[in-house]
Amino acid sequence: MSPAPIRTATDRKSAAEVISKSIDEGERSVQLAVGRDARDLFLFPEFVFSGGSGPNLIGVVDMPGPEIEKVQKIAQKYRVFIASNFYTRSPMFPGRYMNTSLLMNRSGEIILTSYRLHTYHSTSPHDFWQRFLDKVGIEGAFPVAKTELGNISILPSMEILFPEVPRMFVLRGAEVLLHTTSEMIVDRSVKRTRATENLAFVVSCNAAGLRGPDPYMQVGSLIVNFRGQVIAELDQGVSGQCTAVIDVEGLRRRRANIDLGYPPYGANYLSRMRVEMFRDIYNSISLYPPDTYVEGTVYDRAISPELLVENLKLGRRNMAKSGMLPTDYAEGLEA
Repeated sequence: MSPAPIRTATDRKSAAEVISKSIDEGERSVQLAVGRDARDLFLFPEFVFSGGSGPNLIGVVDMPGPEIEKVQKIAQKYRVFIASNFYTRSPMFPGRYMNTSLLMNRSGEIILTSYRLHTYHSTSPHDFWQRFLDKVGIEGAFPVAKTELGNISILPSMEILFPEVPRMFVLRGAEVLLHTTSEMIVDRSVKRTRATENLAFVVSCNAAGLRGPDPYMQVGSLIVNFRGQVIAELDQGVSGQCTAVIDVEGLRRRRANIDLGYPPYGANYLSRMRVEMFRDIYNSISLYPPDTYVEGTVYDRAISPELLVENLKLGRRNMAKSGMLPTDYAEGLEA
């Protein structure tokens, strides 16, 4: 499916009509796939329903609200799990809008809500980190849904480029990482690496109809097993479906192997992790500042990269302090 054309809408009413039509198209995709005996989990691309925030945030939906409830009814109607993505506003976080990924079970119940952490087009929980943790705890920052299909987490878009994010999900028990995206800079090698290093499945669903400027930037969908092997792939195009069987029991046996280094098992990367070694360095460094927007934003003004220039420059100076960047580069170049 292609992203919802929110930017063609002129107001909230017309945006709601665009979103509703996109969800109808999503239901037709589910109906077709169920007819082909796909009956478990459906992952939709980032922005495919709400198409991003749009001008004046008219693509932001309420949570709870009619758009999300409409997707819940599809999950309930076809008795399937559905993972989707919206820009949302919620009474839990007044004055903010968030890039939000949702997982619904066969009854249409929302069993996982995941907020994008690395973002510059909406509020990040890191922008009001302590208040966010007071609301949802660290479990809400890195949520894992334990389901009949396995332990599932969702990360959108460029989040997969930050290896700490999927690793935190895995350390909390995730076995399947759903990657909902509309991104043209996340190469397939990144997705294979995340699957391999975490001994996890990566299911990456990208928005159709997008194309990167060179062959490196491929935006097709793919499913990767815990060995880093691509087991299903869909090339770029208008729309389509990428389907595979996820062998969670095989993953669990692989993770449970004591790893003597003999074939056919190979290294058990998770059991070899010596996490204590890394804590002191992580704790000693702060790059991008937390609690930047403690008091919240407003619903009718989008956060844009231009608003974050000072924070990005501060991050660059902090890189120099930590030795990641020569000092003369920290002030001499524009962001």
